[in-house]
Amino acid sequence: MYAVVETGGKQYRVQKGSVFHVEKLPGNVGDSVQLDSVLLVAGDKFSVGTPYIPHTAILCKIKTQDRDKKIIVFRYKRREGFRKKIGHRQPYTELEVVDIDLAAKAKPAPVAAKVETKKEAAPKVAAAVSAPKTPEVKETKKVAKQEAAPVKKKTSALKVPKAQAKTTKKPTSKPKK
Repeated sequence: MYAVVETGGKQYRVQKGSVFHVEKLPGNVGDSVQLDSVLLVAGDKFSVGTPYIPHTAILCKIKTQDRDKKIIVFRYKRREGFRKKIGHRQPYTELEVVDIDLAAKAKPAPVAAKVETKKEAAPKVAAAVSAPKTPEVKETKKVAKQEAAPVKKKTSALKVPKAQAKTTKKPTSKPKK
């Protein structure tokens, strides 16, 4: 029996006992991981998900948390003397498939916790909105607007007044008769 599972934006074909590298997953060596996004299961019966197969999971064990071999990134621009050399090592997690579970339980607990926090926050907001506003606050805002003096625009010293700009004569190309 084998399955196709999606993790880290990539798809992997796995079977029981196989070892494969995926993008870095949280966890320590020896921890178990459950991959829920199963796209296809083949074996005794063949099933394809739309896009995922419900209540199906791949149970894995983390073998290593490591970084891949170094990739050299060399950038340059010709005839400009620009050269830049950078190395990069991509972190990965090595998983070993323990079992392909066709009757896995869903994980609704985190979703329920988020809903409860929103319901608790709603009454507090409603109480704050229903509180009457005091007229003193409105009056202080009006007084502050009246006391504020209008801001004058700054003029630049480099600008030439319009009167002087009109007095300069432009040279003409045709001589007067």
